[in-house]
Amino acid sequence: MSESRFSRWSRRKTEARVEQARDPAEIAAEQAEVEAQAAEAEAVKSELEINESLSDAEVIEKYALPDPDALELGSDITGFLRQEVPELLRRRALRAFWKTNPVLACLDGLNDYDEDFTDAATAMKGFQTIYKVGEGLVDKSKTKALAAEAEAARIEAEAARIEVEAVNLEAQPAALAQSESESESESESESESESDRVGAMAEAAPAFPAKSDGVERDEIEGDVAPRYRPRMRFTP
Repeated sequence: MSESRFSRWSRRKTEARVEQARDPAEIAAEQAEVEAQAAEAEAVKSELEINESLSDAEVIEKYALPDPDALELGSDITGFLRQEVPELLRRRALRAFWKTNPVLACLDGLNDYDEDFTDAATAMKGFQTIYKVGEGLVDKSKTKALAAEAEAARIEAEAARIEVEAVNLEAQPAALAQSESESESESESESESESDRVGAMAEAAPAFPAKSDGVERDEIEGDVAPRYRPRMRFTP
């Protein structure tokens, strides 16, 4: 429930009265403690800056720390956890101390925290997720069922295609024979129509009387007008 204006004003007034009623010595002690903590943090920061400019051997000698490369199981490494010790030296000691324990040193490849999962695309090989854009986290069983249905549909379509191809192969010889017979019948009908057309033209041609009738052929042909007229030529 949100705080109203009146409630907030009342709470602040009460806190102010309590603060005024406190002992001044107690307030001064708290302020002194805060200032001491700030001074200590500043001293640690300046000391860390000095140690970061030194080598690892110099820091180890300065604080009497054990050699990180010679650590054994049960060695005391609390000195490396001081705030004045540089981060690189601390990590070096922790890495060496980790290897001293045979249980921790034997990696089985199942440590999922060894990878950098800030980038899911390059975190590990074969990284997969059931999250899909626009669908969220998809149920694996549903995904498998859809994949099985798609595979069954693909198999059915392939079987239907093969069956159609087989039917086409069986019907191909009959189609070829039918096309050949149709072409032969068309050629025969064309020859018959050609012969009929020639006969009709022969019947329609004009018949000339024979010489036995006592009429000269040249006289009959002379009465017929010529098919083509001679061209007229003009000479200069």
